[in-house]
Amino acid sequence: MKNQTSICEVGEDLVNRYVDAVLPSGEEPALFSHLADCESCRRLLDSVLLFRRQSRMERLIVPPEVDAGLMLMLERKRKESLVEAEHHERSPVWKRNFNLSRGTAAVLAFLLVAVGFTLPRVPADNQLVPLVIGHQEYVSLLGSRSEPVYVFYPGVTVEGERE
Repeated sequence: MKNQTSICEVGEDLVNRYVDAVLPSGEEPALFSHLADCESCRRLLDSVLLFRRQSRMERLIVPPEVDAGLMLMLERKRKESLVEAEHHERSPVWKRNFNLSRGTAAVLAFLLVAVGFTLPRVPADNQLVPLVIGHQEYVSLLGSRSEPVYVFYPGVTVEGERE
């Protein structure tokens, strides 16, 4: 049996590894047989386990002024983020910052060029052909009064007001 007042180095190492849960299960019997013979290592194990239990049970007491300061800081940050979000929502799309990777930008540029090639061409004489042709006609309906009728081609007719 070793001296009761000093802690042996082998026992201290085994106890520390056992408490930290890094002691291999094959070395546990050696630790327990050592603890059976060494009073100082048993006291070391008891004190380390007691410290761990008490440190888990200790409650953290926060002074009220620290708690109030933290809450004020959180409220200020919340308001700043709301103002920033509102500013971002009201700003025009072209003034917003968008983070695009180079690959994404290249794909978008390719798509724009491809869409440009698929759009209808302007005729050589620079005269555009209208898609809808419309004109106004006056029609006499059961009487001497004529009513306007709007005719749009292809196939849509809109009548004027009737009394």
